[in-house]
Amino acid sequence: MIAADVDMDDVAFMQCGGDDLHEFWRRAAVATAGLVRSWFDAGVDVVISHGPFFESDGFEILRRALHPDVEVHHILLRVTAEVAIARVHDDPRRGISRDPKFVRDSNDRLRALDDVLPVIDLEVDTTQRGPDEIAADVMAAFLPTTR
Repeated sequence: MIAADVDMDDVAFMQCGGDDLHEFWRRAAVATAGLVRSWFDAGVDVVISHGPFFESDGFEILRRALHPDVEVHHILLRVTAEVAIARVHDDPRRGISRDPKFVRDSNDRLRALDDVLPVIDLEVDTTQRGPDEIAADVMAAFLPTTR
């Protein structure tokens, strides 16, 4: 199995200029969706794409970009704003996403959208769980087991 990882934040922060936050995230969603589709077109079996798709109709933009036969699973990774701030504090690759106000505001926007998010197939609180544990949860939930 071949897999690819597409981080919407990485794609978003490739752009420069402009100060309209809605347009910033809309462009990021369009570019991310195109990259996800391109990975499938290139023959990758699984694409894990993560980021703030709740911004600027990102879920719909991604859905429209995918082939109809692509199976989509929505996994919601939750973390408190304070833990997220601590995690990104010393990461020099982060720009605005190291700003505590930006992180808190984003976290608040996501919580306010709980009732309009797509159906969540798996929700994981990442506050106390590491990447390996989270990956194991996802694999157990969505990949067929071999016995």
